[in-house]
Amino acid sequence: MQALTREIEALQRSVVGAPEEIEVGGRIGANPALARAEAELSSLRAQLGELDARLAHLRGELARNDAALASAAAVMPELAALQRAADLQGGKLAEFDARLRDVAAEEADGGTPLGSVRVLEPASPPVAPVGAPKKIRLLVALILGGAVGFAAGMLAHFARPTLLTAGMLERRLGAPVLAEIGVRRTGSRALRYAD
Repeated sequence: MQALTREIEALQRSVVGAPEEIEVGGRIGANPALARAEAELSSLRAQLGELDARLAHLRGELARNDAALASAAAVMPELAALQRAADLQGGKLAEFDARLRDVAAEEADGGTPLGSVRVLEPASPPVAPVGAPKKIRLLVALILGGAVGFAAGMLAHFARPTLLTAGMLERRLGAPVLAEIGVRRTGSRALRYAD
């Protein structure tokens, strides 16, 4: 491109000093050398314009490639971490595969992979249901139900406050007792009945 620019400048210098018209055979006309030089100069300028456009296009591509390269450089650490993880998993897979081949080789040789372990009798499904007979389950349910019922009754009896005297009732309600109806005392407990 610099060579083309120098060639254009040289042609311009040669055209500047040339006469525009010359006398040829007694006639005055345009200088053919000057016309050829101007045509060549115009052609070179057109080529220079095309080269400038191509250069601008290449600079745009270079900028896009630089941006793509910068983007790839930003992803490189993550890619390296993924590659390390893949290598680690590959190593574990190779180790597991080697152990699997060892076990398969032992079994092919008639041995067992665990040494002294062997099947004495193959497992079979049970013929009868497993569990306690129905009568025993019923008996256990009755005993447990009775015990839970008794415990609930005892808890309800002792958790609820029992008022044994008129004084206890007065303190509880904060009001005087006006009358008592048929209370007979035996021991420490009060038995109540209606007349």
